[in-house]
Amino acid sequence: MFKKIAPVLLALLMVGCATQGNKIDEEAISKVKKGQTTEAQVVSMLGKPTSSGFSSDGSKMLTFSYTNASANPISFIPYVGMLFSSTDVESQMLYITLDKSGKVADYTYSSSESEMKTGLL
Repeated sequence: MFKKIAPVLLALLMVGCATQGNKIDEEAISKVKKGQTTEAQVVSMLGKPTSSGFSSDGSKMLTFSYTNASANPISFIPYVGMLFSSTDVESQMLYITLDKSGKVADYTYSSSESEMKTGLL
């Protein structure tokens, strides 16, 4: 009987999760030094940025973002899930500004964890 139910349970668990971007290593951020760390070093430490752009003063901006949303297991219980379902959300954002020489001028990091209630109660 378990062999018949296991694939269904596995499928439900996989459906209950969504991830965008790569998790940002906070230890790597601590190694970023203003005026010293280059763009190549940043990419080596943190991976490819989610997006990049330029500001009007010619500086380059790199954005690294990560979001993971996973449904609470109670969401999959028939009837109970309809009332008490929720999704746990973890987010990280890192903005790095590079000066005209390609070195880090400034950076801002933020992270958050929240629960989004999706049930009726």
